[in-house]
Amino acid sequence: MLNKQHEQEIKEFVLKNVVAYCDKCGTPYKPKDLTVINDNTNFIIVQATCPKCKAQYIVQLVEPINAARKFPIVLDLPAHKLATSFLLPPVSTDLVLEFHRIFLQKRLKLKDFLTYIGVNE
Repeated sequence: MLNKQHEQEIKEFVLKNVVAYCDKCGTPYKPKDLTVINDNTNFIIVQATCPKCKAQYIVQLVEPINAARKFPIVLDLPAHKLATSFLLPPVSTDLVLEFHRIFLQKRLKLKDFLTYIGVNE
């Protein structure tokens, strides 16, 4: 779990060095507009949401080489739910292929499957 002081330091670093304002409407970001999604020894992922136009960006910081990139993203998940997905174990290739086989065999559409499992309600 990320402590509040370290989270604040990350947000201040991102605001000072990576993204200070929304690319879409020019509104300046504040720390409350940033959510630290993941922080580990290799990279940090921060979600920036514009308070005015609601445009969303993901900022990825690669610590070992001091590199950063920002890209726009449209999410249907709030940042706190996205953050919990980083705690899940990786999905195996075999499991992905098995789902693919089932989808083809039963002629399922992704939308129908997501509704069935309660994700797309």
